[in-house]
Amino acid sequence: MRFSLKMLEKFQQHIIQQQLIRDSDTPLLAVSGGVDSVVLCDLFARTGRRFGVAHCNFLLRGKMSDEDEKFVKDLATKYDAKCHTTRFDTTQIAQARGVSIQVAARDLRYAWFAEIMERENYTCLATAHHANDAVETVLYHLTRGTGIRGLHGIPVRRGRIIRPLLFAKKDEILAYATQRSLPYREDASNAQTKYARNKIRLEVVPVLKEINPSLEATFLENIERFKDAEALYNFAITHIKSVVFTVKNNEYHIDSKALLSYPTPATVLYELLRDFGFHQAQTQQIFNALDRQPGARYKSATHEVLRDRDVLIIRKIHDSKMNFLLIKNDNEQVVFNNNLFNLKFIKKEKFTLNTSPNVACLDADKLIFPLKLRHWQQGDTFQPLGMNGKHKLVSDFFTNKKLSQFEKENVPILTSGEDICWIAGHRIDERFKVTSATIQILTIQQKNNNTGPQPMHK
Repeated sequence: MRFSLKMLEKFQQHIIQQQLIRDSDTPLLAVSGGVDSVVLCDLFARTGRRFGVAHCNFLLRGKMSDEDEKFVKDLATKYDAKCHTTRFDTTQIAQARGVSIQVAARDLRYAWFAEIMERENYTCLATAHHANDAVETVLYHLTRGTGIRGLHGIPVRRGRIIRPLLFAKKDEILAYATQRSLPYREDASNAQTKYARNKIRLEVVPVLKEINPSLEATFLENIERFKDAEALYNFAITHIKSVVFTVKNNEYHIDSKALLSYPTPATVLYELLRDFGFHQAQTQQIFNALDRQPGARYKSATHEVLRDRDVLIIRKIHDSKMNFLLIKNDNEQVVFNNNLFNLKFIKKEKFTLNTSPNVACLDADKLIFPLKLRHWQQGDTFQPLGMNGKHKLVSDFFTNKKLSQFEKENVPILTSGEDICWIAGHRIDERFKVTSATIQILTIQQKNNNTGPQPMHK
């Protein structure tokens, strides 16, 4: 009996030390019916706290699955806990989604748990993961390949999910169940080594325990060290982001020279780009090309990276980008690719010249409607204001302005007939300027209509 009391004390201490549950919380317990989740229920019940029980029947083991469901319902009754159950045709769903049964079951149960919590006002979800699970997770990640984030095992808290049993080893949980005479269900699939985690638990861990009988305790100490190392690592990455990242024209810019001044710059680049959906192989490819000719582009599912001189430019991919927009002479406002344009006709006597590059003041009588807003095209020429009679390639104008490829693509071009009359945000054409002979002026004001880039994850 002393052991079970000590286990209860450790359980309560773990909850307090890790600040897992407040007095006002009502947890939902994920209960399969196995020994781990049964012990979790019993420990919660002995603290006197109210809780709910949730069980998923994945219909994978025939009659055994149905008996598991009934067992959990009876268990909830025993502890006077509200019981929530559901059933999934997991095999069919996995096939439809093109994923493994294990992945489908995990996604289904956590999505359902979230629904129950929202509907029934549970404040957190408690799972029965324990110390051995943490050890197996680290070994699994090391075997498959991982960075520092894969070495911290199973977090004691992730959002609203808590793990109150992470302090306990499996043999302690079994001993507690025996001393408390707790019945539980056995899942025969846990003994099958066709699953990678089972193979690690049944074949790898026993060999390692021959080398170190205190393997679980050692790994828990290692995991704490890994967590500390990860905290320092994340602190350094956050600092580097503040130095090498800037935001310009709704894009993220990475100073590649500053990046290369840090140790392990390839790893740093991965950390900078992973929030934008780029994986390790892509970031290594980008890093390897840093000293090559600019202009190369790389895409993730959501973002695009451009290598431009001494900077990497990241922008969000816009699938709905318009190729052109026609402007009629009665339009007062139009939107073209995240740019808002306000149009106004003004009589000469009421006109005051605005010299902002974001405002075009054009001789209305020289314009041919409908005007067209479009993107820059190779071979485009215009007569920049002040260069009477001299044409200039728009590409040369952009080069002189030191615009990146992304910036060139984002500049709206306003045309009248076949002639460019305004490179929006930069320069009007000499041929359409306001003169002493002008009678009516069309003013067009450009405003960026974008909310800006999404903030980086921390």
